[in-house]
Amino acid sequence: MTYKALIVDDEPIIRYGLASTVNWRGAGVELAGEAGNGETALGMVTEREIDILITDIKMPKMDGLELIRLAKLHRPHLKAIIISSYSDFDYARQAVQLGVVVDYLLKPTMEPEDVTRLLVDCRRKLDEELSLEEKSVLYSKEEVRRRRHGFEMEIHRALNGQAADLIRNEGEFPGPYVLSVWRTEESGRGIERYAEMLAALLPDSAVCAMEDRELALLLPDRTQGGAAATAASLVREAQLALRNDAAGMRFTVGVSPPFHRLDRLQDAYAWAESAFTLAFFGGLGECYDGEIRRRNEDGTVGLPGSPQAAARESEAREQSAVLRDRFSRKLADSDDAACERTLQQLFELWRSRAVAPGEIRKQAGDVLLRIASGQLYLKAEEKLELLMEENERIRQAGVLDDVLAIVLAGYQGGKGISGSFAMPAASDDTGGAYAIQTALGYIHEHYRSELSLQEVADSVHMSRNYFSELFKRRTGLNFIDYVIRLRIHYARHLLETTTLKVYDIGIHSGFNSSKHFLKMFKRESGSTPAEYRSRSQHGEGGAT
Repeated sequence: MTYKALIVDDEPIIRYGLASTVNWRGAGVELAGEAGNGETALGMVTEREIDILITDIKMPKMDGLELIRLAKLHRPHLKAIIISSYSDFDYARQAVQLGVVVDYLLKPTMEPEDVTRLLVDCRRKLDEELSLEEKSVLYSKEEVRRRRHGFEMEIHRALNGQAADLIRNEGEFPGPYVLSVWRTEESGRGIERYAEMLAALLPDSAVCAMEDRELALLLPDRTQGGAAATAASLVREAQLALRNDAAGMRFTVGVSPPFHRLDRLQDAYAWAESAFTLAFFGGLGECYDGEIRRRNEDGTVGLPGSPQAAARESEAREQSAVLRDRFSRKLADSDDAACERTLQQLFELWRSRAVAPGEIRKQAGDVLLRIASGQLYLKAEEKLELLMEENERIRQAGVLDDVLAIVLAGYQGGKGISGSFAMPAASDDTGGAYAIQTALGYIHEHYRSELSLQEVADSVHMSRNYFSELFKRRTGLNFIDYVIRLRIHYARHLLETTTLKVYDIGIHSGFNSSKHFLKMFKRESGSTPAEYRSRSQHGEGGAT
């Protein structure tokens, strides 16, 4: 690094001699200028980057010692060399002893080499101080980074329901706060890198990766002091910056309302998460404001929790049930035009936002089940496989339009080659077709718990024996085999997508005996659950 020096002396010949005879380049110093008095020199120090001052003591307007004192107020790192006559010798020596200057030279005896030597001393001292300052800055940054990382780990624990010590961070990271949740439909692209990018864009934030598709970002909200930008607007700017990045992930962002205490972090997460209800209807890749919302019975976030909204949702559920029942009856009658009209009415009801996304997905699965019951040209195993695939696609669908497309494709595909739903020979038995559709809906909703033939027959107001016969005729399977295959199909899904123990998977799938689960799984899949999981993990396909 090259430092800059300034010569200050009221004698032009002294200034000229120093400027022309000193080996500035050899000393690693650049001569930045000259001044004839202390007042002019001080103005130059305040305007330019001056590191070294070579000054006389006695000068008009301001003496050298006063100049050094004032110059150091502007440039604390500045180093000074005094050149003086014999009469100022005591002043110069005292200045060196007090540490005000690096050294002094007497005008009658100084040589250019002496000045060069002192310039090298000044440069060395400046280098040492700069190195210490840089180390101090690096240490401070590392300490801040270490504490911030610890804070982010506590946030991660808290949001995962684990014990976390957040309160001790409130002093260093004071509120109020805004929490934003960032989700992407992509995976396997190193979401930690985007956490680092967000931390760089919003240096006052704390950000942590929740999973391979989600980030949580906590940001102080400084709007109370008249700040120009709210935390929510800063989040939007960061989201836009990531979206405009050529190789960037596309994030949908939910932003919580401001909150004042870190012990409300989990509540704030639910508030931010509620914004994804809006994303389901409005589209992915945008930033939405969350709000305090009630939770549905299944734990999913519902619509705004006002009494009016709750009443509207209840009415919409009843209307949906009527439309789905009408769809079933028209499906049993092979009335394609009426089926399509009813589907469109159901779609419009879903688009009205009166029903929460979780309920819409559930209703969409119910419609697909009713469609599957009319696909008599498919074997029972094919129906189950198709239903599971379609329901998984609905579960993963990020927006309503995708759910509608899946249902519509299921309906159009269900017409088969003939262009309408295949019905059995006794096509006038529309009541029986509707009853089996209703029973299938009941089975698919309850198959992972204790479920008996009598219970399902009662749900459609039929005798046990008549229902059993009708069920076999219309599905191709007897009741118990249908339920077992449904449970085995779900067990395969858990083996492929979770790390649950085999015993737990059997319980989750509806089997109350691990021995019975293993026996049925072997019968239906041709392998043990462990073998199936191993094959699926190695990409060999689970079933044999």
